[in-house]
Amino acid sequence: MSEPNKWSAFLLSLAAPGAGQLYARSFWCVPWFCSVALFAIIAGVTSSTNFGVVTLQAVLFAVLGLLSAEHAKRLCETTPSQLRRSGIVSRVELPPLRGRTVKARIELDVPYDRKKLWSTVANLSEFLTIDTFHEQVTMMRPEVRAGVDFVLSHNAFGVRFRRFGRILRWEEGRGYSFSDLPNGKLGVGFPHVFFIRVEEIGDRMPPASRLTIEVRGKWTSRWIPAALGRWWLYCVCREHARLLRKAL
Repeated sequence: MSEPNKWSAFLLSLAAPGAGQLYARSFWCVPWFCSVALFAIIAGVTSSTNFGVVTLQAVLFAVLGLLSAEHAKRLCETTPSQLRRSGIVSRVELPPLRGRTVKARIELDVPYDRKKLWSTVANLSEFLTIDTFHEQVTMMRPEVRAGVDFVLSHNAFGVRFRRFGRILRWEEGRGYSFSDLPNGKLGVGFPHVFFIRVEEIGDRMPPASRLTIEVRGKWTSRWIPAALGRWWLYCVCREHARLLRKAL
């Protein structure tokens, strides 16, 4: 039996709280269904034709749906081992910028040495899918080095699309960078570049390492303000950091 898709679960619970949990084969569907039933009872008791009351009820149900959708999505993510849950600290930074340039940095301190961390980070087919929207990586060549192109299959809220990347720099054991572009174009669709770096943290015992992921790009949308784009990138990076804490 195939694993439930997290975005299918998200959309199901967004429409009907608890449905995504049921799709994920989790008993958490029961309390969510009970919450919907309780909400319906309260709404029925306090039924009114007043516009303000009706609007408040709609907003509260929308919030309930969003909470249930996010919970259902997380249920479909891989459950980490006890070892992977311990000792990882993450930070997300969004430096102040002007214009349409966007930039964000994720840092994770992990409780093992750089060599072990690099073995995970260097496996692009798996590591790059530990991302909010990256679903699959298809390399155009078997070797991994600078100049190799690849396809990044995305899945955002159930909508699938492809973007195209190229390894721009590769330093064995230390880091790499790659582009993430829509159809290879630079002027549309939020073109951006990832910079990945792995390093030791001092002389700690037991050994510890730091993973740094920096995203730099240009906010190309003309109808969404760049400030809103930076906030969106910050939220995506926070989610990315959470997924990395679970997977590393």
